[in-house]
Amino acid sequence: MICCPRCGAAGRAVSRHTLTAQVPTAALVATELDGWRLCPTGDCAVVYTREGAVFGLDAVAATPFHKSADPARLVCFCFGHTVEAVEEDARVHGRSTVCESVQAACGAGQDDCERKNPQGRCCLGDIGRLVKAIGATAEPEAETCCAPRDTGCCGPKAADSGPVG
Repeated sequence: MICCPRCGAAGRAVSRHTLTAQVPTAALVATELDGWRLCPTGDCAVVYTREGAVFGLDAVAATPFHKSADPARLVCFCFGHTVEAVEEDARVHGRSTVCESVQAACGAGQDDCERKNPQGRCCLGDIGRLVKAIGATAEPEAETCCAPRDTGCCGPKAADSGPVG
């Protein structure tokens, strides 16, 4: 198992699609694209790690949701929903209409979570945790992709063999 060399946490595998979308091409030139893992530790500057190599916050296109506490940070990278917008929506409606809209958009095939989200997965689990933290209802109850398709709503999945955020 590959652990983060800075914090020691075991991460979740990310696909080459996530890596190539999030790390500038020049940085990937001499890098093997398989075997990378997402560091799950929020206060660790490492984002992706592979035996003998890391890409930190300064080397990726977008800061993963769990690596920032800024209320203006994105929680949904496909559709541009921020933490503060999700929380406000849940306060106003008593439930999350954002979860519903993300689920509908994913069901219509409009998502690209594997590439746009630096975690390489659907954001519904993160949105649900935000909504529950303020005492509203998160619909649907989901930790992963929001709509079943042959490859999942986020496209082909990376192997999931470890915790994330």
